[in-house]
Amino acid sequence: MPRFSFLAVSVFFFLGCHALADQVSLKNGDRLSGTIVKSDASTLVLHTDYAGDVCLKWDAIQGIQSSEPLHVELQDGKTAVGPVATADDKLEITTQSGTVEAPKSSVKTLRNDAEQASLREDSSGRTPAGLESLVKRRFCSHRRQ
Repeated sequence: MPRFSFLAVSVFFFLGCHALADQVSLKNGDRLSGTIVKSDASTLVLHTDYAGDVCLKWDAIQGIQSSEPLHVELQDGKTAVGPVATADDKLEITTQSGTVEAPKSSVKTLRNDAEQASLREDSSGRTPAGLESLVKRRFCSHRRQ
C-alpha cells in the first residue's frame, strides 16, 4: 500500500508541475511547454527544461496560455498584467480588475515577472540610453539579423 501511495503522489506531482507550464501552440500544430520569458512584435522567447531558451517567430504562433502573470504592453501604450491566453486571434489578459482583450497583432511586448524586474527604466518611462541596444542584443541574440 505505501508503494501505491508513493506512485500516486509522484504522478500527481508530475502532472501538477506540467499543468503549471506555459503552453505555446504553433500554426503547424506543434505545442511547446515551458516558461514564456518575453516577446517583442516579432519574436517570443520560451524557456524550456529540454532546450533552454527557444526563440519563436510571433507570426508562427497560433496561441499561448500562461500559467503566471505576464506584463503586456500594447502598440497604443496601454499595459496590463495577468495570466494570458489567446482565442480567435485575440489576447485575453486576466487582470485583477477583469479581462482585457486585444488583437494579437497589437502586442508590443510581453514579459514575465523576472524579465520585467530586470528591465530598469528611468523616471521618464523610457529605456536609458545604451540599455536599449543591450536589450535588443539579449533578445534572441542567436537569431539571424
